[in-house]
Amino acid sequence: MLVGPLIELVKENNLKYIFFEPNLTNKVSEIVKNETGAKTLNLNTLEAISDENIENDEDYFDLMKENIRGLQQAIN
Repeated sequence: MLVGPLIELVKENNLKYIFFEPNLTNKVSEIVKNETGAKTLNLNTLEAISDENIENDEDYFDLMKENIRGLQQAIN
């Protein structure tokens, strides 16, 4: 697992947020978050649409709007 270099990158650049795909395992995001204090945000892809999204009538465009909110949070 290449978590060490990722942790170093986050620390060296004083990153406050890191993005992860929600459909991937969250072990890496939890380790990086715990080691650096950075907050994690989701970056959705088309493959990230879950059964829960479908049940809530959320489509690709809803996920992309969520991405915009996350990106705005990270750059402000």
